[in-house]
Amino acid sequence: MEAHSSGHGRKRKREELNGEMKEAECFRKLPRRTLGLTEPAPFADELVAAKTPYVRVSMEEAYRGTPEDRPVRVYADGIFDMFHSGHARALMQAKCLFPNTHLIVG
Repeated sequence: MEAHSSGHGRKRKREELNGEMKEAECFRKLPRRTLGLTEPAPFADELVAAKTPYVRVSMEEAYRGTPEDRPVRVYADGIFDMFHSGHARALMQAKCLFPNTHLIVG
């Protein structure tokens, strides 16, 4: 405890967490996507797209953007018995995954 005898804590640098970090191992921040829709998802019978047959959207198509009448549906499964900020953050990240998204939580 001699190293910390001054009473001031020392904040660890990222390199000290698991030894030396290489340039390729560093985490990089991804640009945050804006939300396409901010209101709750409509019911199934309210959608115009509900009358057209469902076709699975690939990741590339979803990243390019989807038409207004065909939002991406993201299903997030989980056990939320003690709902906390970590659950909220995970659901927020799932909602922000694509610009035009309906989040379905199961």
